[in-house]
Amino acid sequence: MQTRLGLLSAATHLRAYTTNRSSQRNRMGQLAMNKRLRYLYVEERAEERAARFCGLVHPSATGGNKMGAFQTSSFGNDNAALSSRQIVTSLSDNLLQEKVRDEKSAVRGRWLKIQCAKSRQLEAYHAEEVRVRSASLIKSLTDAKADARAFTLLQRRDKTKKFKYPARIYRDQADAL
Repeated sequence: MQTRLGLLSAATHLRAYTTNRSSQRNRMGQLAMNKRLRYLYVEERAEERAARFCGLVHPSATGGNKMGAFQTSSFGNDNAALSSRQIVTSLSDNLLQEKVRDEKSAVRGRWLKIQCAKSRQLEAYHAEEVRVRSASLIKSLTDAKADARAFTLLQRRDKTKKFKYPARIYRDQADAL
């Protein structure tokens, strides 16, 4: 006979396993889509080159744009562009789902805080969930420190923002005399 703790542990392990498998499946699907897109672009470039060498496509008609001339000809197709759009759409959908998931988690956290503040009985009832949420928060904060290396920060910085030095940061030392 399993205890309540054993059932919770089994459910936690099952949830962790399914989450891990779904993230692996999503990652493998993304890699396959990227590989297919790369293949489509290579194939399109080879077709364009062959059509140009055979004299079937004239880049001078589009102002010297070779790929534009190929796309406007009867030989061009838009498979690569459609695949690229599909990848961007799937990435934006994943970001939206993650944002919704984070918002639901934040709403649940605020609700738990209100419930636990109401009475000791509700605090005891929700103690396990609060403990799990606290452990995940601590884990995320400690994992963030590993990303705070100088190399990672330099890679992720916003390169469009420039620091504006104060106008009077360098003063002539003779002014003090």
